[in-house]
Amino acid sequence: MSTHAIKQLVYGCSYLAFFLLAAYGVYLFAFKQAPSCVDGRLNQNEEEVDCGGPCESCLVRRLKVLRVLPVRLFDTGARTVNALLEIRNPNLNYGAREFLYTLTLYNAAGEPIFSAPRQSFIYPGEIKYLMEIGLPIVPRLVVRGTVEIRAPQWEPRERFTAPRFETREVKIARNAPMEHVVVSGILVNKNLFQVPEAKIIAILSDDLGLVSGASATKLENIASLAERAFQIVVPGIIDGSSIDEGSVKIFVE
Repeated sequence: MSTHAIKQLVYGCSYLAFFLLAAYGVYLFAFKQAPSCVDGRLNQNEEEVDCGGPCESCLVRRLKVLRVLPVRLFDTGARTVNALLEIRNPNLNYGAREFLYTLTLYNAAGEPIFSAPRQSFIYPGEIKYLMEIGLPIVPRLVVRGTVEIRAPQWEPRERFTAPRFETREVKIARNAPMEHVVVSGILVNKNLFQVPEAKIIAILSDDLGLVSGASATKLENIASLAERAFQIVVPGIIDGSSIDEGSVKIFVE
């Protein structure tokens, strides 16, 4: 091979190497993803793929999802609906300081006729009840409801514990003309701090153990170790319907 041919070969290989390096640089700059917490790779000091290190805790990643039970709907007798939501946290060592949820109600055709975004919280291992009172929907139009939960902000038990309350002297009284029941009692704040707000939910059941009504009220600025009286009006309980007074359930949050 002549000297001229060798020089041409060397120049050609040099140009090819230059263009390959330039193309690789363009690829790195414009197309290759920077390390992230959703790239499906173990990088950036992650403990496992896409968790740990700068990403979400691997322990949090393995937590069980919040469980939503079927929505219970109640006719208030005033062309509105009360809805009782039950959410269960199966994680005993983690609670959600905040989570978002959407309540949606449907008619018989499966069409949504009401939807509302909400937010709440749930403590470790808690069975939580939420009340939606006086929803502006004609009761006969609603056949079912759903709850969609998203974006729970998890916290370990040691940083998110439930305040302590006690209820006593719980009584129920039927108001037949108004077709409602009044649940009354005393709420005791067992904490060594003032509680800005406490929501109290009453759930009534019939002789067969089936939930027949529910409602809620709230108390504000409850001093440490203080006792406060409360009343909850549960509508839509017609005269003659059976209520098991011993099965009244009170929940405080």
